[in-house]
Amino acid sequence: MSYGTSRRGFLKLVAGAGVAVRARATQRRASSPSASIEDAVLRMEFDGSLRSRLYRVESKASSERALPVTDWAASQYVLLSNERRETRFALRTKTQASVSGVNGPGTELALVGISPMQLEKTIRVTLLQRYAGVALLRVAYRNVSSHPVSVRGWRNADLEL
Repeated sequence: MSYGTSRRGFLKLVAGAGVAVRARATQRRASSPSASIEDAVLRMEFDGSLRSRLYRVESKASSERALPVTDWAASQYVLLSNERRETRFALRTKTQASVSGVNGPGTELALVGISPMQLEKTIRVTLLQRYAGVALLRVAYRNVSSHPVSVRGWRNADLEL
């Protein structure tokens, strides 16, 4: 007896999560997107503080609509040794470009922001046409101040559905 879920079944389940949480994902804090990336299934938006939110994109023959999956949240952040979280990174640069590799063509969004304590965060989100709805996320941090920063960890894609 097998209780495993096929890859296709799993993707259908994940895609349906947007419908299940649509009523919960409200616009608690008014913020407008400064950058976004999307494919046929997923839209990811970032505000000026590099907080993010996700949408499930639904395309019908005559229209397209986006259903919120998450609220605005600091989903990538640094955990400092003093138990604080460095969550606000003012957006400095953004670039979006087409990419192509062994997994086919896609789009990459690169964002760079800086925190009040001079930590630089670089986020690279890649969406591939072949794998619609799957975001490849790479995040890097760099201390650009002249003072050492004591870090105990970091979190990436810390989202609540």
